[in-house]
Amino acid sequence: MKPIRSYQIYYGPVTPLVQERLSGHDLLILEPRHVDSQTVLQLKSAGALVIGYLSVLETPTWNEQRFARLQPADTLTLQGQKVHFPEWDSYLMDIRQLSYQATLLQEVLDLILVKQMDGVFLDTVGDLEEYVPAGRLRDEMMTAYREFLQRLRTLAPDVLLIQNRGFDTLPLAAPHLQGLLWEDWRGDLLPHPWVQERVQRLRGLHVLTVSPHDDPIHAATSKRQGFTHLTRSTDYLLL
Repeated sequence: MKPIRSYQIYYGPVTPLVQERLSGHDLLILEPRHVDSQTVLQLKSAGALVIGYLSVLETPTWNEQRFARLQPADTLTLQGQKVHFPEWDSYLMDIRQLSYQATLLQEVLDLILVKQMDGVFLDTVGDLEEYVPAGRLRDEMMTAYREFLQRLRTLAPDVLLIQNRGFDTLPLAAPHLQGLLWEDWRGDLLPHPWVQERVQRLRGLHVLTVSPHDDPIHAATSKRQGFTHLTRSTDYLLL
């Protein structure tokens, strides 16, 4: 990856006005369903790396195409129940299932690579450490995630892979990643041992930080770490 001086996250439709507002950034994370191939090429010609969004550990109900491909075992069950996230109307998925991995890879092909995007933004990976109980299940899921990354790398050797959080996966995942997005970055918490430990895990990765708060401490501490910071007080569907 080239040096990233500024970046933007946007999941809404890329209209001509939005395209103008996106210009000038070194990296853009976009929802691939909302941008066409011609616009991707124009953004790339203007100097931006264009990265397509992919929800890995969750499947939202609005993603009808993916839902149609899912097998019954693809949705993870804990204590016999599916894990539903009401805020997003999404379900926790079982990355161990090869059928689910195949569905994700097909989505990358159909929506991201076909539009000549530069990379894949791997979202919801942090669910592995937040919602999957520690123990054998989590270990198996972590290993399966690494295997998914290996398959994705085989499918597209030159594609850039940027992961959203998921710090506990890094011992397995980092060799396959180029970057990590630290969502909800808190510069005031940088001295905390928990934060310091995770900062150490990021060596060798391009790190992007984003915070909804405009307190200068967040951008300043990010910059001192050699990261690239973004302040976003609005939803990613807005710009």
